[in-house]
Amino acid sequence: MSNRFRKSDRMGCTKPLLEMDKLITSSSAPVFDKLPSTLILKIFSMLNAGDGTDIRMLSRCAQVSRLWHQLALDGSNWQTVDLFEFQKDVTPKAVKNISSRCGGFLRELSLRGCQNIDDSTIDVFTANCQNITLLNLSDCKLITDASLISLAKNCRNLKSINLFSCSTITDSGLHALATGCSRLLEVDISFCQKISDAGVEAITSHCFDLKSLFLRDTSISDSVLSKIAANSSKLESLSVSYCSISSAGLSRIISSCANLKELFCARCPNVTDAVLHALERFTKGALRRLDIAGCNAISDDGVYSLVQSCTGLERIDLEECSGLSDATLLQLAVHCCNIKELTLSHCESITDSGIRHLCSGEMRQILELIDLDNCPLLTDASLRSLENCPNLRQLELVDCHHISKSGIDRLERKIPGIKIHSYFAPELEEIDSDDSNARARYCPNCSLQ
Repeated sequence: MSNRFRKSDRMGCTKPLLEMDKLITSSSAPVFDKLPSTLILKIFSMLNAGDGTDIRMLSRCAQVSRLWHQLALDGSNWQTVDLFEFQKDVTPKAVKNISSRCGGFLRELSLRGCQNIDDSTIDVFTANCQNITLLNLSDCKLITDASLISLAKNCRNLKSINLFSCSTITDSGLHALATGCSRLLEVDISFCQKISDAGVEAITSHCFDLKSLFLRDTSISDSVLSKIAANSSKLESLSVSYCSISSAGLSRIISSCANLKELFCARCPNVTDAVLHALERFTKGALRRLDIAGCNAISDDGVYSLVQSCTGLERIDLEECSGLSDATLLQLAVHCCNIKELTLSHCESITDSGIRHLCSGEMRQILELIDLDNCPLLTDASLRSLENCPNLRQLELVDCHHISKSGIDRLERKIPGIKIHSYFAPELEEIDSDDSNARARYCPNCSLQ
């Protein structure tokens, strides 16, 4: 040990250690009573990145001594708080106590899934934490318009609000929020069934810097899409999945939002190739993520138009786009070499030839996830093609009946660490017709008389 310290001394490292040793031994008091409070605060500030683990660690530190209790619970250490891990245990009183202690220091708070949080909690919180910029209330079922009115009154700096599945929120609450919090950049009102065109129009009419708008499964129509197009030219992310909108309405937004990076329009039955043609003409290559799952009217021709311009695509979901064939995979391989995640589940016309196209271009070096669930024409030949994708981390193969266990084993040897999810239901004729228990196991929904 002495040799090690002499070596360190030549490097100029022992002096601080010796001073610390004197600090520890010079008094019977605990070392943390000797350290400057500013230093302890600095250490504590490095503990909290905003997740549940950090909250636990700060809380444990608060139990060490009176001094640490005071410093660990200092508001400056609680600028970002995520209570998702404690959603079943969080009470209104706990949130009120946090807001009282954090005060103006708190900037970001997630109460996602906290079922006990109500309007009175938010009222106290907004009065104490008026500098909040991000608030996640998704799945807080007790939240009503009253909470939005409190936010509008007290939290003028709010930039991001997540109201996902807050089912009692109405257009009136959104109008109040929009008028009071005009600096909003991100709004998520997905699955808010009482929201209509009026509420969305209020947001877009007051929040002119809006960059992200998520409207999944709301009761909007084409008419409000025109308002979004007129007022939200800075939009970068838009979700209208499960909405009754048309290609014409969506194309108007695309033509006005040249910086659109993410577009989610899954399960919109009226979305056709016209949307992909619009993306080709107006996005100028900015698009990074596209979800058109379940849009059965999409064809190879539409994808061909898309990839001529949107060469920077990184994630694309084509699930249940039954009109697509190997021609689409060829176009993706030729033009989109940056794709990391590709979903092709239930694209039943895809064959080994299409997968071979994907794995022969530059994309093979980038691809990390590919979903091929329920692609019945694929065989082990596709797995051999995927061996050329060294960075592949996840592969979905559920109900691909011509894929073999040996083929999967071979791919796992070629790409160590890959996660392959596969399940192959046995054919009914393979089950003994007299074995009713076996039938029940394989066909739990069958009624056997």
